[in-house]
Parts: sequence; structure tokens; C-alpha cells
Amino acid sequence: MITEAFHIPFVLLLLPATVLCLAKEWVAPEIAAMTAFSLLIAFGVLSAEEAMAVFSNPAPITIGALFIITFALDKSGGLNSLAKFIRDHLPQSLNGILFSISSLVAIASAFVNNTPIVALFMPLLLGLARARDIAPSKLLIPLSYASIMGGCCTLIGTSTNIIVSGIMVKDYGMEPISMFELTKIGVPMLLVGTLYIAFISPKLIPERSNVTASLSEEERRTFFCQLLVKPSSPWVGKALLNIAVGQNQNEFRIIEVRRQGATLMLPLSQIKVEPYDRILISAASKSLEEQEDGMHLKQDLAESWGVNALSTLQGGIMEGVITQHSNLVGRTIESVNFRQRQGMLVLAVHRKGKNLTKNFSGIRLQFGDTLLLLGPEWRFDEMRNKGDLMLLDEAQEPEAPKSLNKKPIWAWITMATVVMLATFNVVPIVGAAIMGAVFLLLLRLITPEDAIKAVDWSILFLIFGMLGVGLAMQTTGAAQLIAESSIGAARYIVPEAWLPYVALSIMILLTSVLTELLSNNATAAVMAPVGYNLALSLGLDARPFTIGVMLAASLAFTTPIGYQTNTMVYNAGGYRFGDFVRVGLPLNLLYWLIASCLIPVLWPFQNTL
Repeated sequence: MITEAFHIPFVLLLLPATVLCLAKEWVAPEIAAMTAFSLLIAFGVLSAEEAMAVFSNPAPITIGALFIITFALDKSGGLNSLAKFIRDHLPQSLNGILFSISSLVAIASAFVNNTPIVALFMPLLLGLARARDIAPSKLLIPLSYASIMGGCCTLIGTSTNIIVSGIMVKDYGMEPISMFELTKIGVPMLLVGTLYIAFISPKLIPERSNVTASLSEEERRTFFCQLLVKPSSPWVGKALLNIAVGQNQNEFRIIEVRRQGATLMLPLSQIKVEPYDRILISAASKSLEEQEDGMHLKQDLAESWGVNALSTLQGGIMEGVITQHSNLVGRTIESVNFRQRQGMLVLAVHRKGKNLTKNFSGIRLQFGDTLLLLGPEWRFDEMRNKGDLMLLDEAQEPEAPKSLNKKPIWAWITMATVVMLATFNVVPIVGAAIMGAVFLLLLRLITPEDAIKAVDWSILFLIFGMLGVGLAMQTTGAAQLIAESSIGAARYIVPEAWLPYVALSIMILLTSVLTELLSNNATAAVMAPVGYNLALSLGLDARPFTIGVMLAASLAFTTPIGYQTNTMVYNAGGYRFGDFVRVGLPLNLLYWLIASCLIPVLWPFQNTL
């Protein structure tokens, strides 16, 4: 416990420490946020009652319910239907493709969580890039940017908007932001952004590609042979690793070993071949011969190895991006027994513009890492259903959900109903979202297990932690001190009449910079109290400053780590860090100028003194 006199210094020290921890990624963001929250409670900065009040904020509950509704849309095939429609009606020119994709993705992202939107369109656009001989890099950054811009057009378009609105209503008694209040500034900004993406970004984005995009269909295909080891085989008694090393690695790779009907989970170096082992290998085309019923291992090879070739399966090389909820995050390829459990080989790991082709099995995997995989087709189907990796092949038709109701129309009706209920103030947005999620569960469009899986718990804990930090900034007076210090300094150099406009513009710029380093949700929770106190220090209504924080906390274009969709496309497009700066910085500056000019017009400064 510390005395009340030290509360403000404690918060002012804890805040930059938390920001640094989030920016440097020393620990997971949710752990950093909850640690800061815990310290505030432990040292008596927040009372037990105040700490518990954080968990009564409706914003995280709303976001969790919307995660469930979006998951239902995705699982039922509702989003896939939208993607197919767009794909089938795209124009031929690159400018036309970018304009169409940006417009329609932005509209979808205004109502649906943008992460599944981007996950759905990435494989589709990569397939389109191959079909039309377009560099994948020309399409994926625009996809991410369009989803971000669309999210700023409605209250539910991004979790940031819901968080800021929740803070202002619960902690400051402000009127909630209505469903389409942001539309009057979001749409003009979207129009400018779409034109920028369609006609300027192609000149700024270099032509880059991922590994598989540079391979032809023939090069991406490979074959797998199921071998039965004879008792007389020269392999019997030898370590599998020695057999693999003795072969050309480009022609012979061991995928799986089955003994007495079970897959052996041991490393290859610990497995000695026994009679009647079944070994699945990848085989180069020159090791195969085509027969009437398909490809088979050459007979002379089978005889020299002392095996019977039981069957030949088709497979290939494919890239998969590690998703945010993946069980692989924070673990190594070696520790999860990837080859044994998944029946696929990892040939390389792509991270932050670099290909790791050696000694990567012990590296802890991160969200956004891209794995180059070799495996049979049916294994890719299994991986696609698990959700640990987003496979970058052409979008597949979704399987019908295993429920009584298999029509995606109900998911769309539910989302539309939630929007209408909140728009016309029939029930608060939190109530509408919960009702929508429960309705989908009652319809059995999703299961309770699906609902638990759909919620991004790491984001919710990050939000709760940072809401605690934001509350401490308000209750201790730290936010007011920051705001008054900023205004006091500005008064020396800015005429009084221009002070509100300059203060708003600086706050938007600062929030935009912070969100490039932290998560958008963390930035929103920290900057919302500062924005409110900034308005209070000037004797103005807080609404223009609240809108400024909402927009700036989401519009992150300059770095691949500022927004999760940027991270998703980073490796998949073969980008380098500087590509985002080259394309995103001008867009960020353009949006900063537009927001600084339009917000005071659409939400006039009103004197509250």
C-alpha cells in the first residue's frame, strides 16, 4: 500500500512501463495489462470496489457476444457466400479490383469483426493473384487497410469504438455513441481511403510474393507413398533418421510411421525400423512412374528398399498463417510434435520478412508466422478445420455446420436484428449482442463449445486490464494532470481561439502514434480519459475528443504490428516492414488532416463553462 499522495506518481510511472512492455512484447499483451491492473490493486491505487467496477463495464461483454455472432456467420458459410459473390464479379484491371475489394470489404467490416473477413479473403485474393499474374503484395495490404477503414463507420465496426463509448458512458456519464453516429465521418474518410488504395497504393507497393505464389501448380503438387517394410528389408534395425539422411532430401522425406495401427510419436532419431512398419514418405516425380490407375513408386526402388508400395496419395506444398487463437502460439514445432501429430512437415518458417529454413524447430511460434508445409491433401483438410493455421490456398466451400439449422440466412438475420435493436434504442447494444448470441445457440447454429472458442479471451483480458489502468488515471487525477500540462504548454504558443482545434489535432496524432506501437484496444483505454480531461481543461464538450480517440485508435496503417489484420497479411504477402511505412504513412497523415478538420464541423466545440 502507498499513501494517496503517491498515487499520481505511481500511475505516471506504471503507465510508460506498461506501454514499453506492450511495445517491446516482453510478455503477452493481456499479461502486461493484467499485471498493471494487479499492481494498482496491490498498492491501493484502486480499491476493491473500483477494481470490481471495471468488470461491470459493458464493452468487453458486448465485444465477446459479437465475436460469437461473427463466428456463426463464418461457420455457417455466410461470409463465404459474400466472398464468392465478390470474386465472381471482379473487374479485370488492378485498379478496378482494388476499388471493388476495398469498397465491399469495408462495408462488411462495418458490421462484422474484420479478422475473419481478412482471413476469408486472403486465400481468395492469393488465388486471384495466381490466376491473373498479379503480385500478391499488390492485393493484401489494401485488403487489410479496407477492413480497418470499414470498421470506423459504425459503433460495432471495431472493438475500439465499443470500448471508448463504454468508458465515456460508465465513467463520465456521456450519452452513448449511437450505431451510425460515426458514419457521417467514416464514410467520407472511407471514400478518400478507397480512392487512395485503388489509384495510389499500386504505385507505392513493390511487387513481392510469398513462397508458394512463385511456384507453378505442378511445382506445388507432390505425391506420397505408403510403404510396408518387408522382414527382409535392409532398413530393418536401422534408425529412420539415418535412412532419411542417406537419401536426397528433396526426393525422400518421411512424414509418418505407423506400427501396429498407431502413429509413432517419437522423433525420427529415436525410431528403429521394424518389419511391417508402415512409412509414409514424400516422393519426387522421378521416383514415380505413371500407370493406368495413377502414379506409383518405381518397382526397382521398392525392391532395393525392401518395401511394398501400398498406395500413392496426392499432396502438395502450402503456406499457413498462425492465427491469433492458435494453440501453436508460444510453442515450438518440436514441442508440439508437429510432424507426428499433424502428419505434415514444416519446410520453413517466414517471420517479419525473413525466411527461416534452418534450426527453426526450437523457435517459439508467434501470431502471424507463416509455415511452409508439405503434406497429403487430406491432412490439409484436417488442418483447415482445426483453425490453428489459416491455409493460403484458394477459398474452399464451407462444410455445412453440424446443427439442425444449416442456413446462413439466420446468422445474417441475427446480425441485422442486433444492429436494428441498437440503432433504434430498443435495447442497449450490450443487450442486443447478448440476445443475438443466445438466439444462435438456441437455433443450434453454433454449439456452446463453438461459442467459447469464438471469443478471443486474450483481447478481453487485455481490455479489462487497460480499463483498470484508465480508471486509475481518472480517479487519481493523473489524466487531468497530463491534460492540463499539455494545455498549459500550448497556451504559450497557440492563440486562445485556435487552442481547441490544435488540442484535438495533437490528441488525434498522439493516439495514432501510440496505436502503431500498442494494440488499438490498449491505446483506446489509455487515451479516452486523457481526451475527456483535455476537453474538461478547455471547458468544452468531450464528444469531439471522444470521436477523435475512436478514429485514431483504429486507423493504424504505418506498421505491420499496429493492427492485427496488418500482422495477418505481413508474411503472407512477402512484405517488409518498410512496405507498410511507404504505403501507410501517407494514408495515416491524410486521415489525421481529414479528422482534424471534419470532427469540429460535424461535432462542434460547445462551451460547458
